[in-house]
Amino acid sequence: MSAIVTYHNIGKTGNKYLDLLPTLSDKDFANQIRLILKAGWNIVSVEEFYLSSSPKNILLTFDDGLLTHYKNAAKVLADFDLPGLFFLSTNPLIRRRSLIVHELQVLIAFSKKDERLFNEMLSMSQFYSSNSEYEQKKINNLHVHSYENSSYNFIKKSFQIFMDMQLATELIVYLKEKYMPDNQMNCEDMYLTLSQSLEMEKAGLSIGYHSKSHRWMEFLSEDEIQDELSDSESFFANYNQKIKCFCYPYGSYSSSVLNALIKLNYNLAFTIENQVNVDLSQKLRLGRIDAREIHQLF
Repeated sequence: MSAIVTYHNIGKTGNKYLDLLPTLSDKDFANQIRLILKAGWNIVSVEEFYLSSSPKNILLTFDDGLLTHYKNAAKVLADFDLPGLFFLSTNPLIRRRSLIVHELQVLIAFSKKDERLFNEMLSMSQFYSSNSEYEQKKINNLHVHSYENSSYNFIKKSFQIFMDMQLATELIVYLKEKYMPDNQMNCEDMYLTLSQSLEMEKAGLSIGYHSKSHRWMEFLSEDEIQDELSDSESFFANYNQKIKCFCYPYGSYSSSVLNALIKLNYNLAFTIENQVNVDLSQKLRLGRIDAREIHQLF
């Protein structure tokens, strides 16, 4: 039996807006590692995970290339002398552009303190979203975090899927300027740099690709899929990775995305489908357990 755990934010950033986001403290992360090891799991590198069929292998993965991965998660792993696999998107890593997913998460978190912001975001979502019953059902059936209610889920999916990406970006900029005029939410506080990722690789941590701009790939056209994967070769040229890994943003993929990854010679690709016993024959559709659901391992 093998398993994969997915992590996002680890510890605090010191930025008053970014620290509104859901996070696992570095102390709790260390405690999770202790529990995993105590339960008899073997925390392995992605190379060993790929090549070995040993029972109770577990792979720790970290999505989005956040600065807290460099400052906090990597240090905790080093304390235990353990490996990990970190997925990075190239817009923040190379172009230093924030991802819509995180700017939207910060706005939603801030809206819990400001009802005016919440109401305006909900109004925008209702205006720009599809009115068809099929589309509404589809959006309701998409992945929802256990800590989100239906209204926040609707806002997130509306901005991420139904709105044109440029429009969503412009509306987010408008909302930040209106409700967060002292906005200190910036790329430098949120994401690690290329040099930091190279430092992590040198320390024995693995690096994987998380697309260009973190979009819901199952809803993209063929051209848009190619654009999201367009940095793949230049991205891996920075590193010395033996196993080529991809992480689907939001766990979203389609047959077209799978075919594109095959053509790009990816070895492994990761979803967010909840699986404790990972089916290793489905190497481009590997399920993962969210860190908040880690009790399933014990």
